[in-house]
Amino acid sequence: MSLTYLFLLTTTLSFLAMPVMANDIVNVDPNFARTRTLEVKVTPMGLVVDFNRAIASVNLSHQRNFVFSGMDGALCQSTARCPQDASPPTKLLLKRIKPINFKHETATPKGKAMLFVTTRDGQVYRLELEPSQGTPPYTQVEYNR
Repeated sequence: MSLTYLFLLTTTLSFLAMPVMANDIVNVDPNFARTRTLEVKVTPMGLVVDFNRAIASVNLSHQRNFVFSGMDGALCQSTARCPQDASPPTKLLLKRIKPINFKHETATPKGKAMLFVTTRDGQVYRLELEPSQGTPPYTQVEYNR
């Protein structure tokens, strides 16, 4: 086996082993978060939103294009349905899904939706979710404390 062939094989394997998604974190100033809506692009690969605070409730205006789940704790519909030892999440995973046609829900322009997150300390965060394709420009949004 020649050195040239070995070099090409090694280079090709290294390239194939690289992750395809971006690894960038967008940091958000707390003052901005309190007064404005943050616009984020959500791909099928997903987006992590770190609030750095315990989440009390999450409301999604339109459920046609997106799903969410807690990453580091339990999201419960009510305290009665939540296990006693469950701790609330501080991070959400948002994902774009194939649109679901709900009978009584009208589609929004460009498939956008609003996500409202209330933390246990009373902070309200507003995110405008926009469906996106391909490699995301960022994979995590982090609200600074």
